[in-house]
This record gives sequence, structure tokens and C-alpha cells, in this order.
Amino acid sequence: IIEEGESRVDSEEGAMLDLALYRHMYRRAKNQHGMNNAKEVTSTIWKTLYDFPSLKTCTNFNRFVLECVDVSWDIVAGIDGRFPRLGLEWEGAQFDESRHRRTTTSSTQHSLISAFVWPALIDPSTN
Repeated sequence: IIEEGESRVDSEEGAMLDLALYRHMYRRAKNQHGMNNAKEVTSTIWKTLYDFPSLKTCTNFNRFVLECVDVSWDIVAGIDGRFPRLGLEWEGAQFDESRHRRTTTSSTQHSLISAFVWPALIDPSTN
């Protein structure tokens, strides 16, 4: 029960409710969407590496893909239902030297990002 004038976030019960809801949504998203993500990734890999049909039945390869998807979900959604400490940035428009690195072929004259070569790990608390 939240006292009058007290926000939900400031109360201990509100914080516990937020955490419980977050954990529920985390497990649901990871279970429902994680397997779909793994199927998308493997399908894309199989289309790209069509010369290697044995990948479809390679247990180690398929396990590796599942683990990569699992780690990605943990980075974005938090580990075991705890709030995420890191975020992924793969879209953005404005170059920021404190957050981004240019490739060797990148023009130093422009401040717009045309493409990300690799997603960035971002600590939301410090940006």
C-alpha cells in the first residue's frame, strides 16, 4: 500500500513490484522471443553459408548460436531477471567521440553515422 503523496517508485513495495514485473517480463520475452531470434540467426547463416550444408546438423554450431542469442538477451534485458547493466547501441544518427569510434575509412568531416560496424556496449548509468 502506497501512502498518500508517496510515489510508487519511492516506496519499498513499489520497488519490489517493479522488480517482480521486470523479472516476469524478462523471462517471458527471453523464452518466447529468444528461440525465434535463434531461428532467424541460423536461417540467415545458412543462407549465407549455403556451401556448408552440414552446419544445419552440427550440434556444436547450433549450441553456439543459442548461447550467442542468450548472451545478447542478457545484455539487453538483464541477467536472470536483474536490471540490465549494459545496453546495446547499433542505431544512431549523431557521432559522439565519447561513445563512438571511427573506422579507418570514415570521413572526419561528417558527424552523421551512416552504419555501425559493430554494436556498442553502453553503460546506461554513465552513457
